[in-house]
Amino acid sequence: RHDKETIKTIAAAFAVVALGALGDPAAVPRLASLLRDDREGRTLVEGKRVATRLRAFAAYGLGLQAAETPKTDLRRYVALQLFAALDEDPAGTQDVEVAVLTAIGLVPLPAAAPGDRIDPEETDEEPFGSRGAQVRALLRVFDDARRADVVRGNAAVPAARLARDVPGLKALVAARLLDAVRPGTRTPQIVRQGATIALGVLLDDDEDALDSSLRTSLLRIAKEGERLERRFAWMALAEGTSRPGGGERSERAVEAVREALLHELAEGTTPSRPWAALALGVLEHRRARFDLPGSTRVGDALTTALATGASPEEEAALCLALGLAGEVRAREAIEKRVEGESDFLRGFACVGLGLLDADASVPKLRKTLKEALVRPRLLADAAVGLALVGDKETVLLLVEELRKSNTLARSASIATALARMGDVRAVRPLVELLRDREGATSLTRAYAAVALGGICDESPLPFNARLSVDALYILSPPTLTQPNEGGGVLDLQ
Repeated sequence: RHDKETIKTIAAAFAVVALGALGDPAAVPRLASLLRDDREGRTLVEGKRVATRLRAFAAYGLGLQAAETPKTDLRRYVALQLFAALDEDPAGTQDVEVAVLTAIGLVPLPAAAPGDRIDPEETDEEPFGSRGAQVRALLRVFDDARRADVVRGNAAVPAARLARDVPGLKALVAARLLDAVRPGTRTPQIVRQGATIALGVLLDDDEDALDSSLRTSLLRIAKEGERLERRFAWMALAEGTSRPGGGERSERAVEAVREALLHELAEGTTPSRPWAALALGVLEHRRARFDLPGSTRVGDALTTALATGASPEEEAALCLALGLAGEVRAREAIEKRVEGESDFLRGFACVGLGLLDADASVPKLRKTLKEALVRPRLLADAAVGLALVGDKETVLLLVEELRKSNTLARSASIATALARMGDVRAVRPLVELLRDREGATSLTRAYAAVALGGICDESPLPFNARLSVDALYILSPPTLTQPNEGGGVLDLQ
């Protein structure tokens, strides 16, 4: 539970990021003022200062706003505000810095032809002048030993994301990241972890010299790195190897990664096998999305591993991986996990069934959702499974449960469930709940607004999906994710 003041601040933060997600350019100056904590920003919050949480969420809102606009001038203005907050704030916090870095990665500026393509060397250009200037500024943060390690680690993925499609910049960022993860270097651990994830952002499935080098480095990290580095390397390999590149596609490279993952699934340690399973699921899912051939061996191996799973955590990963891989033969085996004792496993089994688009599993999913009304995590997962299958029969029950909820985590879970299900029949009762100042708490009304936004959003993905991709969530500040409390931007679904 949170005290009233904390709940008020969290609700305000959600409203701030929603301003950006709505895509109204008129909101940009207000978001910039909140981020800068200037006079106008303080007037908006009616206080002596803008709270750190609000400043961080304003940065996320600016990034989401700029990601959607085709207007280069607006993107450049947002980039200016973000870099100014990163460089000029004497009282900066990790929350604000990580939020700013994440947002910058969503604001690609035009490549300065031909400079970004053939001469990505250092220039005196302002960081909001071009794509190359953005990337070089982010690399300076990545290299800056005076900054907190978690901030440096969070600079790697935005740099890679902005550089990936510009050959000269891709080579520049790759060289810096590969140097940071070389054996024997003294790069701080979380910086290496961020670099490992970013290598997967750069990698694609062809066999040019640069991609071969990236793949080789990730395979080495997967064998020799520290615990989290190895796990991030598996996921990075799956993501990168399933991304079509500009050169000739190499099935040999794909098969090498697939073989390494299958070996890890069969022979790896108990903690590593779930990561290998998830990586295999991601690899097959992404290849199917690009109309590339899959492998029946992967489905067979994942199904066999589920039958002999050593823990609920391992079986949960396998249920999700089988769903991602589209292994419909495993539906009944996954259904059995929905009936288990572990809510953690049951939840992921629900999502796995949803990914399989298993209509035959709808009754079981509905039963699970009704049982989970006082178990927030399982509630959200069961609703996600039903939403993926296309069921829309349980929304009114969830609206009433949202009205009665008095905890942040439960309200967040129900709002997530309603947003995921996307049924327009929930709009009228949610609007009534939002307007009920006398009978509903401010927390309930805030999450009614969240649910309405999700239902009315035309995008097939949650508004904050952009912020979650390749996020370095380990040791990240609570404004990014706070899963047990529901107070981070990634927890707002």
